Formats: sequence, C-alpha cells, structure tokens
Amino acid sequence: MERLGLIALGGALGALLRVGCTTLGARWVAAGIPLAVLFVNALGSFAAGWVMAIVVARPAASENLRAFAMVGVLGAFTTFSAFSFENFELLRQGAFGRAALHALAHVSLSIGAVIMGAWVAR
Repeated sequence: MERLGLIALGGALGALLRVGCTTLGARWVAAGIPLAVLFVNALGSFAAGWVMAIVVARPAASENLRAFAMVGVLGAFTTFSAFSFENFELLRQGAFGRAALHALAHVSLSIGAVIMGAWVAR
C-alpha cells in the first residue's frame, strides 16, 4: 500500500510539472514544430536515466525510489501521447517533412538525454 501512495504522490507531482512546462512553453515553436512537449520528453528522459543510475548504485532505496520517481513522477510528466498527437496533426496537415523532423527530434533527443542523465548520475 505504501508503494501505491508513493506512485500516486509522484503521479500528481509529475502531472503538475508537465502542465506547468507545457503551459509556459505553449508558444515555443521553431520551423512550425511545437517544442514544449519535446522539452518535457527530453527532460523526462534525462531524469529517467539519472534516476535509474541512482537506483542501480543504491539498491537499498531502489524499489520505493523507482516507484515514486519512474512510475509516478516521470510516468505522469512525460508526454509521449501528446507527442504522437502533435505528429499526427502535422501529418494531417500534409506537413510530412516537419512531421518526420518532429519525430526524429523527439526520439533522438530523448534517447540522448537518457544516456546523459545516466552519465551525469555516475
């Protein structure tokens, strides 16, 4: 039951952080590509790498930390569904090049951010 409480608390925190970031960044656009969700996904991926490196290094706190941070906070914070919807809208508008660039930026930056997060934590 304690773990479910940690996940719920983390989820509420992550959702609030996400809405704050996307609200503040709603006008961030470069070359017709929305950037607020990209920022959230990259930051969330960085944090995931950082948290997982800590969990691996300190196994005593790993399950509760993983539940709170990875499942709760970052599960609610990252916005892959929002990214998918944004990409769908670009495709629907016939902006195929921007949709491809949008998808490539999200995936490559997020994977790079996980690697950097793990590296920074070590």
